[in-house]
Amino acid sequence: MRFMSKLIAASLTVFALQASADITEEETFSFTVDTDANFSLDNVNGDIEITGGGGHTIEVTAIKKADSQKVMDRIEILVEANAHSVEIETDLNKGKESWFNWGGNGASISYRVSLPSTVSLDAIDSVNGDVTIENVSAEVNVDTVNGDIDVSGLADDAELDTVNGKIQVSFTSFEGHQRASCDTVNGSIHVYLPENASASVNAESLNGSIKGGDFDLNVNKGRFIGRDMHGTIGDGSARLNLDTVNGSIRVARN
Repeated sequence: MRFMSKLIAASLTVFALQASADITEEETFSFTVDTDANFSLDNVNGDIEITGGGGHTIEVTAIKKADSQKVMDRIEILVEANAHSVEIETDLNKGKESWFNWGGNGASISYRVSLPSTVSLDAIDSVNGDVTIENVSAEVNVDTVNGDIDVSGLADDAELDTVNGKIQVSFTSFEGHQRASCDTVNGSIHVYLPENASASVNAESLNGSIKGGDFDLNVNKGRFIGRDMHGTIGDGSARLNLDTVNGSIRVARN
């Protein structure tokens, strides 16, 4: 989450334009990595889109927006990278002392990332913004405060957390030693599993419905409040934990 220097070797292109009172700049980064590398991205304001594919290259496009050039000049993207790891951090208020640095100056960055599908997403963090991930077969860890999480094409462990937002995730495989957890406070959780999934499922909602009929999972209603669902799919080898306070939960077939 903290970085000491920018990577000079990263290729960088900047395009700037001004429309009305808003300024937009675009930066692009390219990194050559091992197929089993790790990737981390820390954002403040703005959506994150990540798509898995082939090759050995991570391509990052950062679209920066600000109300003025003065605010734009305070935005900094900090990078540390080598063949095994790429870490990116967003600083929306460069040179200003702020413990949280949550970007209350009207600045934002939206990130579009393409990478090998076998790269692990160690920490994809945001404060305000949706996170969308497609076709990443390695481990995925996402944490946001105000935003939805939408992940598809998973085949490994996953930890997905938000406070104000819904979570939707689909797996191409879910069995063996796989572990997945989804937690939100204000939002629904929808999980889609393949027909041959094998998992122990634990789901709880304080204020919301729970459905698991596709896999014949039984739902229990609390004596006064809340619902829970505990059951086994197949041999129960993998682990799936789902928890929300205000929202529904659904476990269904792909």
